[in-house]
Amino acid sequence: EMLPFFDILPTYQNLSSYHPILWTEDVRTKLLGKHTVSYDLVKAYGDMIESEYDAFATQSTIFASRTTKEEYTTMRINVMSRSFGPGPPGLEEEISLAGDKKSLNEELEHYITHAGVDLSKGCRAMSPILDMYDHHAKPNVEWRYRSDQRAFVVKANRGGIKPNHDVMVSYGKYTDSHLFAKFGFVNGDGSGHTEAKIAVYHQLFDVGLGQQFSYLPNEGISKTTGEIIDPSIKRLRIKDMMRYLQYDDGYDKCIGAPRYTSSSSGEDGDNDDNNRSKGPTEHELAPELKMLKLKYLVRYADDRSIWTLTMPPRNDTSKPAATPQIPIVTSPPKFDTRGGGNFKFDASKVIATCRLIVLTHTDFGGNAIEMLSDALKKNAENNNDEKPFLVGRDTDELEYRALSCLIRFTDLQLSRYPNSIENDMDFLIGESPPAFQSRAWTAAHVRLGEMQTLEALRSISISGAIQMREKIEKKNKQNGDKGGRNPLLIVRNKPCSPQ
Repeated sequence: EMLPFFDILPTYQNLSSYHPILWTEDVRTKLLGKHTVSYDLVKAYGDMIESEYDAFATQSTIFASRTTKEEYTTMRINVMSRSFGPGPPGLEEEISLAGDKKSLNEELEHYITHAGVDLSKGCRAMSPILDMYDHHAKPNVEWRYRSDQRAFVVKANRGGIKPNHDVMVSYGKYTDSHLFAKFGFVNGDGSGHTEAKIAVYHQLFDVGLGQQFSYLPNEGISKTTGEIIDPSIKRLRIKDMMRYLQYDDGYDKCIGAPRYTSSSSGEDGDNDDNNRSKGPTEHELAPELKMLKLKYLVRYADDRSIWTLTMPPRNDTSKPAATPQIPIVTSPPKFDTRGGGNFKFDASKVIATCRLIVLTHTDFGGNAIEMLSDALKKNAENNNDEKPFLVGRDTDELEYRALSCLIRFTDLQLSRYPNSIENDMDFLIGESPPAFQSRAWTAAHVRLGEMQTLEALRSISISGAIQMREKIEKKNKQNGDKGGRNPLLIVRNKPCSPQ
């Protein structure tokens, strides 16, 4: 009965024409750039599928002999991009296993024990016809699973379906980058959210796929604290995170690399309160704080909330075209940052990350070391279940350095894209634009959204840094300061070299 449905599913050749998971590494890098948001997501989905196949093939010689990697990849992409969530299975879904009638609970326990799959958290279902509807953030219908009918029920939204318009559903709240990586398309009208990251010196092991997939090693992570304990992985993490601290902003002289220790608080004998009674010098305090900052960065290297940023839609009033076969808009969308409209976003966590990176021991009334040490202690006492400690606003000088740090990171991330915003805009509306929904068209819209997100964050950071600088200079002038060199305003363009 299901064969006709299987026959209409995209083949490997069909998917290869547009789905980025099947692109070669060279094509992926050429079109998306290296280690951009979209690049990381596409690669992660591909690695997830490959790891699943390898695991199944290792456990079952029958599976390996009867299923090729190409066949598995084809069906996995189809299931991933065309299935829907009916929620946890109900009693009506009871089936027999190996001829033995089992209760639903016994069946669910069987899957957990033998496959490591907990279906009580929800299932996925292939649904013919429903899976043929396309996606838009402003759909004209909504769907819902009715367990009493064992069916997905689709009904028109309040506005109804306009004559000669296709049925349009919503696949969920995906950013354009994630929509593209999972489903292989974007609408290109600015109706979706966009995202960017400031993790310019390390790869996030948590790529945003939730429980589906992560690069976090199962054996190298402490089961109680969640910290990396594998020595080789931890060394790599320390090396990567140290790069964020290599500028020594806010200090007149370079500090150098601290000696990483296993203590969660960073207090290792020589730097305890008793030894401070003699009056520690900057030469002693600056490295101590740098060690604490490094510990923090290593601990939260994979917390996406402090390294990534999601922006609202560039065009939240856009609606679907009559059919997905025609463009919704003719000009690429862009953010309106002039103060009007609905351009609002929360960058508080990425700014807090930058405050941490540029923090000096003189900040917060000279209590920065104690503040950060206490935060790390509290986290360790709670087995790292605490949310990341966010460094709040303090002095105008700290805010100036933090915003300057954010400019640095957005500049670095923008340099990783194969094109600029201006060139991509010209490419999409030029004399010979790419075909609608072609590989080149889709990739250009995806990277354009990410670059525009970075540029919006960069522009706001530049404006804020200028305001902070002017405010500091005005305050200094009122206090009779002659404008001498202020170490707290030092922001380096290149990594610092200790002398």
